Amino acid sequence: MKEIKKILDVMAVPEEMRVSLAFFMLRDEADNWWDMIKTTQDVTKMVWVQFEELLLSNYFLEAVRRQKRAEFIHLVLRNMIVTEYAAKFTQLSRYAPNVVIDEQMRAEQFQEGLRLNIRS
Repeated sequence: MKEIKKILDVMAVPEEMRVSLAFFMLRDEADNWWDMIKTTQDVTKMVWVQFEELLLSNYFLEAVRRQKRAEFIHLVLRNMIVTEYAAKFTQLSRYAPNVVIDEQMRAEQFQEGLRLNIRS
């Protein structure tokens, strides 16, 4: 999933085309899973967040997702350098799409995890 998202970002694929291009990149078991999803849902109107949540819910145990979501919500800089914090923030943010709905909420969540002397 990370690689698919990276490709879509580098290619600057617009939101409305992300799902159709992403499922084209699925292989093996994930491709079979997508074929099954297409028979049960109208995927023509599916947005990226829905696709990502469906894929993650199929390949990650709920307990792991909950743990990663909690880890994201409670993520703070502590002893990390800011670039490490930013990387961890980005990695864990996919488990909490409802927390970072838009860029403003994402920025606020990021800033809350910074030490007071670093916040702007």
